[in-house]
Amino acid sequence: MNTVTQSTVFAAVAAATLCSTTANADIKYVAHRGDYPDAPEGSMAAYRNAVERGSEILKLDVQRSKDGVIVLSHDGTFARTMGWDVKIADVTWEEIRSHVYLFKGQPTEERAVSLPEALEVVKTIPEFWIDFKHFDPEFCERVLAEFEKAGIGTERLMVATYSRKALPYMKMHHPEIRRVGHMDFQLQDGKWSPSFLRRKGVLYAPAAEGEPFPPEVADGILSYVEEHGLWGVNIVANRDVVTPELVRSLKDKGLFVSIALVHDAPTARAFADRCPDCVVTRDRRVVKPIMDAGTSDNQGNP
Repeated sequence: MNTVTQSTVFAAVAAATLCSTTANADIKYVAHRGDYPDAPEGSMAAYRNAVERGSEILKLDVQRSKDGVIVLSHDGTFARTMGWDVKIADVTWEEIRSHVYLFKGQPTEERAVSLPEALEVVKTIPEFWIDFKHFDPEFCERVLAEFEKAGIGTERLMVATYSRKALPYMKMHHPEIRRVGHMDFQLQDGKWSPSFLRRKGVLYAPAAEGEPFPPEVADGILSYVEEHGLWGVNIVANRDVVTPELVRSLKDKGLFVSIALVHDAPTARAFADRCPDCVVTRDRRVVKPIMDAGTSDNQGNP
């Protein structure tokens, strides 16, 4: 893929149109650590919700316990989700299972879930995102083997992650599995710092008045896509950067475009005109009807 030029970007911007309700009807919804407005995140209850509520894709964050169990958890500790401040890599599965998840600050009966346990419950979901929170080649192969044991083919898998170790490994050793790069943009000294260039200290100036988005943003994203042979990108919701024109320009280059962390009605209303291929949410029942309508209220700044 050739790196897009600024002139190409602005041509795409000129051709961009607002999202139609027909296009938004094709959006897929990723259950982010399950569907959990009414259950602890990453719990078996949250994964059952994802199945019962019709999620098209389930995101599974994989960690490794001290004794090698593939544990599903976004965080590397259980401080936030259990009130137990230990590193998952430093404790055994038996120790982990002796603690329970919290929900709205109160203990529940829900406990941590291993990948094999979860796959028994969720294997009917059409597609899966694997996010390597811990990565080494041996661990990666074990994770992929569990999906194979569950009867889930590689055509149903995507590795969707920030991991700078996982993406090149998958490109080299498992090119048949689609790769989606997570990315976010954070303000730093009045400029945008993209996650995929943060170590290099690259900053993008905000868009000038009258410009729909900083043109360098698309250039940077597409360079990262080319580097890792990505099938798609998953961009954290940021109204100043993830504009309708940016999404359209990336899709025009053949990329699968997902918007992440659309967890509530205000955020859904803010991004409903972006027309992404995919939305990552913890609450499908609230977010989907708003996104499917395809019209932004142009208020707020998630």
